[in-house]
Amino acid sequence: MTSRAAQLQYKLRTVRSPDAVSARSSVSFMPSSEPSRSSPKTVTAISDAAPASVVESVIFAIKNGLRAGRYAPGQRLIEGDICLQTDSSRSSVREAMRRLAAEGLVEIEHHKGARVRSLGIDEVLELYQVREVLEGLSARLAARNIDRPGNREKLIRIENDFDKTFDGAPSKYMTYNVAFHRLVVELADNARLTELFEQLELPAFLSLLHVVVDPPSVDLSRSEHRPIVAAILAGREKAASTAMQKHISRTAQHVKDHAGETPLVRKTPPGRRAQPRSK
Repeated sequence: MTSRAAQLQYKLRTVRSPDAVSARSSVSFMPSSEPSRSSPKTVTAISDAAPASVVESVIFAIKNGLRAGRYAPGQRLIEGDICLQTDSSRSSVREAMRRLAAEGLVEIEHHKGARVRSLGIDEVLELYQVREVLEGLSARLAARNIDRPGNREKLIRIENDFDKTFDGAPSKYMTYNVAFHRLVVELADNARLTELFEQLELPAFLSLLHVVVDPPSVDLSRSEHRPIVAAILAGREKAASTAMQKHISRTAQHVKDHAGETPLVRKTPPGRRAQPRSK
C-alpha cells in the first residue's frame, strides 16, 4: 500500500463508526453429520483489508458512507466534496465513481455527475433470490468446515458477544447482523462465493436501511439466526442451508411488504418492470 493510501485509510477509519448510524436505520432481517476430517486450512476472509491505492480508498470511503447512512439513494455525490473529504484528486474520484457505477451502486448522468442509485423492487427481489442460493450454500459449507481450527470459536464468540452487549439499539443489531452473515461466508472458505457475496452485500444492505425496526422484528430475526447457528455448529449441512434460505426468503418478503415506505426501494408501477441498468 502506498504511503498516501495508508494515510487516507487512517483518516477514513476516524470519520464515523458503524454504531453512529441513525436510530431510524434498519437492521437486516434476513432481512448439520460427522465432524469434518478435512485438513486445517486458512479461511478466506471477507475483505476489510486496507485499500491498496487512492482510488480504492475513495471507494472504501463512499461504501462506508452508504453503510453509515451519510449518503442516501438519489443523493448527488459532489465531486469536489468527495475530493475534500478523502483528500483525493478529481481524477481519482472520477475513477472511483466509474467503478462504483460498474457495481451498480451509483449512476453517472451526463453533465450532472454521479448519484446514489435507488433500487426498484424487482431488482431487490432478484437480488434476494440470488442471495438465498448463495448464502444457503455458504451455510452448508460453513457446517462442513466447522471443525477447522478456530471456526467453531469464531461463531460462538460472535453470538455470545452480541447477547452480552446488545442494548436494543437498531444500529447495534445492524452491526452484528452484517458481521454474522459475513462470518458465515468466511467460514465457507470459497473464494468465488466470497466475491459474489461482496458484490451483493451492500445493495442488499441499502434495501433495508430506514425500514422501521421494532423489538418484535429484531426478536424474529434473532430467532431465525439461532437454528442457522445450531445447524452449523452441529455440522448439519442440509439443515444449515435450509435455515439460511428461509431466513433470506423472509427478509425479501419483508422488503417487498415495505416497498414504497422508504426512498431506498422504489415500487415498480403496476404492469411495468424496472429496466435493468446498462452495462
